[in-house]
Amino acid sequence: MESRINYLCYFAVLALNFAGFFSHAAKFENIVIATHIEPPLVDLIDGKFVGQNVDVALALAHSLNMQVSFIQCPFARCLAITQEGNADMMVSIRKTPEREEYLHFLSRPFSSNNLPVRFYQLKTNRHVINAYEDISSLDIGVLRGATYFERFDHDLALHKIPLTNHNQLIEMLLKGRIDTFLGREVSIQALTDKTTYEQQMKMAPYIYIKRFDAYIAVSKRSPLAPRVNELSKALSELLDSGELDKLLIKQD
Repeated sequence: MESRINYLCYFAVLALNFAGFFSHAAKFENIVIATHIEPPLVDLIDGKFVGQNVDVALALAHSLNMQVSFIQCPFARCLAITQEGNADMMVSIRKTPEREEYLHFLSRPFSSNNLPVRFYQLKTNRHVINAYEDISSLDIGVLRGATYFERFDHDLALHKIPLTNHNQLIEMLLKGRIDTFLGREVSIQALTDKTTYEQQMKMAPYIYIKRFDAYIAVSKRSPLAPRVNELSKALSELLDSGELDKLLIKQD
């Protein structure tokens, strides 16, 4: 009787393993993409994801006869669920050594731009940020999980306040709970109504220009991981053909 129970347990475990295998195999037909909202790169309008990063993902998936689905999440949460393998991919992400520990980056960025990193302040704030050193005494809002530029990212003396999304950064600034935050001008403009942006907010004179290479990354725990070379080849073909050019927002 005990032997029979052991066999039943063995086959039950085996069946579960096969079920897990086939569910992972099915995911090969549908790429689950962890996505944070940052218009105009990504936005959610009437329940539909739109924007440059969405178009790039759809083009890549279509070239491989695959489908995509998007999971909306704060940026740090997007990183976490992709690391865990609960999402397969992130689109438009900066390659760093830390992220390479749990993500496979496709061989080429799909976009490269010289991006000005801007510090936003209230117009009523008299503290002028003319140089990097001028932020040393400030409460600085940052997007949780994001990287900006090397000096800033590794400066432990700065008082950084991590927040979930760009809307929170804007809200905290308007309420006077932070002195400044870093943002991409095109995104902050899109997230803020025109009157508030023009009458209450200003960009500091100090600008840091950085080269931003936008990569597509695949979770090392995803069933897509063995197909990274195939994905890289498909992306390269889209880039070389010029098909992606018409989808990209020019930010230089």
